[in-house]
Amino acid sequence: MPEYRKFTKDTVMVGITSILLRIKSIIFIALIAKTLGASIYGIYVTLMVTVNLLAPLSALGLTSAIIRFLAGEKDRKRIQEGYSTCLFTVFICSSFLSILVFASAPHLASTIFGNQEAVPIIQAGAFLILVQTIDKISFSFFRAFRKMFHFSILQIMVNIGEIMVCAILVLNGFDLSAIVLSFLGIKFIIFLIAFSMIFKEVGISRPKISLIKPYLKFSLPLIPHSISGKMIDTFDRYLIGYFLSSFYVGVYSVAYGIAMITNLFMGILSVVLFPTVSKLWEEKKIHELKNHFKFTLKYFLMLGIPSIFGLTVLSKEILTIMTGQESVSQSSFIVPVIATSGVFFYSIFPIFGLIFLLVKKTHYNAIILGSGVILNILLNLILIPFFQSHYNYGIMGAAIATFLTFLSIGIITVKLTRNYFKFDIDKLFILKSIIASSLMAILVYKIRVNTFPEIFIPVFIGAISYFALLFLLHAFSEKEIKFFKEIIIAIKGKLAGWQKI
Repeated sequence: MPEYRKFTKDTVMVGITSILLRIKSIIFIALIAKTLGASIYGIYVTLMVTVNLLAPLSALGLTSAIIRFLAGEKDRKRIQEGYSTCLFTVFICSSFLSILVFASAPHLASTIFGNQEAVPIIQAGAFLILVQTIDKISFSFFRAFRKMFHFSILQIMVNIGEIMVCAILVLNGFDLSAIVLSFLGIKFIIFLIAFSMIFKEVGISRPKISLIKPYLKFSLPLIPHSISGKMIDTFDRYLIGYFLSSFYVGVYSVAYGIAMITNLFMGILSVVLFPTVSKLWEEKKIHELKNHFKFTLKYFLMLGIPSIFGLTVLSKEILTIMTGQESVSQSSFIVPVIATSGVFFYSIFPIFGLIFLLVKKTHYNAIILGSGVILNILLNLILIPFFQSHYNYGIMGAAIATFLTFLSIGIITVKLTRNYFKFDIDKLFILKSIIASSLMAILVYKIRVNTFPEIFIPVFIGAISYFALLFLLHAFSEKEIKFFKEIIIAIKGKLAGWQKI
């Protein structure tokens, strides 16, 4: 039970951080898309897609290796050597990649971005690859030792800093280049803070060359895994830009960003889940391990399923309010497709895929996602032009391609992982959640909103009615309800302790 409490409290802490991150994304849609226009937002999205695609490559998968090898490690010297070796290695790789992108800015602007005005923006953003990668190495250290308070505070500092600076710059007439440079500065400052905290706690040693081989043996198969995941999630933006224009990249990205709010819930859980299950696996606590998988899946679906229904009935109003453009609101039809894709994919791969990491079969992750990339590209190449020529709605083709890709990956992942490790899936709860979500959606559909603050009215009413229906349907056991009460009491006690400090 103490392990469950620790897991749940960490999840709540990370949840607060992840909610702020999602709020940041929504605010950026309003600030950049609404103030600077959909085309500029399209350039911004393409830049961030590029950075997020290349950062895992420069990290060499070592962010996961730190968690896998250092979680539970007691030897101070080994911890020093592990962190220092990983940091040094990714610093060299990410510096090289950042310089390469900087030098290639004119070519990237004329091809991928389709706009020569993007050159200074690309050059400013090139070194985001470096700072983002070294940030993640340090954040992985805190995750490995389950110091989620430190991890969350640093993430909150990044998010609040970027929101404030972006708002100030946009409202004072600065361009996208200045905004990107400000992000670079904020991330570097956060790295210095994280580095100083780690130095104070365990110290720093010289990189140990002999550690690189075992670390890379584990992490290198995760590079195509990480890149493939990013490509599936983002490569359709490139193809939309190629077949259509940067305006439609912006339109699609706004709808995609709203729809993928479902990813927020698994993002919260997965940050805490990996170090927790790694520790339980090493300690051979199989029963606890199965329960962690079972309840993580259950509670993700508890939040993910109603999100699909809620986004479906509110998508048009949300998009119109966030962008102020009726043309962008027409993309509301793709939101349910993408939201369903997200819930299905993120309820399966981040959970079931961890089994491959535990049994050290990481090549399966790479093969499955690599195949998914090929399928996704082929589907986009076929469906975007098809829907554009027949229905003048090419972005719907991209949405359907995403759905079919995620569906295929999910089915294959579940089938393969069940050969190595099995845990129970609460099918009855899923049915009850769908019933409660359907009734909630009928209620929320009748509520109309016209301003940003009003969005929270149907969200609040929907959440209250949904959970009330779950309790009426007896979706939770008495043991679960008692456990939740204990967690709430523990969190209140923790918060009271922080206030005294």
